[in-house]
Amino acid sequence: PIPEMLQRLRQENVKSPAEQPKVKDGGAKYSRKERAIWRFWARLNTSPAFYRLFLWGATRFGKLAPKNVGPWTENHSAPIPARRSLHDLAKAHLNQGDR
Repeated sequence: PIPEMLQRLRQENVKSPAEQPKVKDGGAKYSRKERAIWRFWARLNTSPAFYRLFLWGATRFGKLAPKNVGPWTENHSAPIPARRSLHDLAKAHLNQGDR
C-alpha cells in the first residue's frame, strides 16, 4: 500500500506530535525547522511582493549564502545564487528583440 504509506508519512511530517495519533512503527520524524522552512517557502511563493523582495536580496547578497548547507556539501560544492534572476534575463532577452 505505497500510496497510503506516503500519504501517512506526509501527514506525520506536517503535524506536531501532539496532533498525531500514536502510530506503531511511525516512519516520519516531526521537525519544527523543516516545518518553518516549508511555511516560509509557501509564503514566498504565494506573495508576489514578498517574492520580488526576496529575489532582489538573493541576487544582490548571494555571496553571503552559507558555504556549508548540510550533508549535501560533503560531496558537492555549495550552490551559488545567480547574479541575475531568470525574470531579469528573460526581460533583457525580450527587449533585445525590440531593437
